[in-house]
Amino acid sequence: MVQPIHGISNLIVQNQPLASPRYQIGQLDFLSTSDNLDTLKKVALSRPWVGIKVTQDQKMCFELPPEQDLENRVRDLGLFDKSANFLNFKEERDGIGVECLVVAPPLHFGNGQKLYLFVNRRPIKDKALIQAMVRAFSSYIPERRFPGGVVFIDMDPEEVDVNSHPTKGEVRFRKSEKVFRTIYGAVKNQLINSA
Repeated sequence: MVQPIHGISNLIVQNQPLASPRYQIGQLDFLSTSDNLDTLKKVALSRPWVGIKVTQDQKMCFELPPEQDLENRVRDLGLFDKSANFLNFKEERDGIGVECLVVAPPLHFGNGQKLYLFVNRRPIKDKALIQAMVRAFSSYIPERRFPGGVVFIDMDPEEVDVNSHPTKGEVRFRKSEKVFRTIYGAVKNQLINSA
């Protein structure tokens, strides 16, 4: 079942199975706001196996093929400078899966807007997780600067409350310190190993 995303009209889904039992989104026509485009980019990021084509006023915003790897999806969406190098890794610690595609140092940003965080494929905002990333990068980027990247956290849905905020954009972890340590440790180890 496809549910419309806020502010999107005329959602057309082509029920054409790909190599696996997934579906390809043919075209999304949406109201002209940057928030809607940002939402669509997050949907595209969270599901790189889905092909998606987004147009605005019959002009192409982006078109993404199905079955993309995360780095190509990020590059095709133009989230970071084309010359950016990435560290791509997956790790599991204490029942928490972490998949990261982070911008390699020395590239850094003025705020946390270039950190795309997802819990169980749901886009979220979480100041503590941003701080975990900032601390992990603290030896590699200047003070009061932020890393960039995409972070997927996969964990038991019972361990995260998605109803703690009206927009469902913020979550509350039952064991927030454990999640913080997991993200910090996974990213810090990857940075040390790649140096």
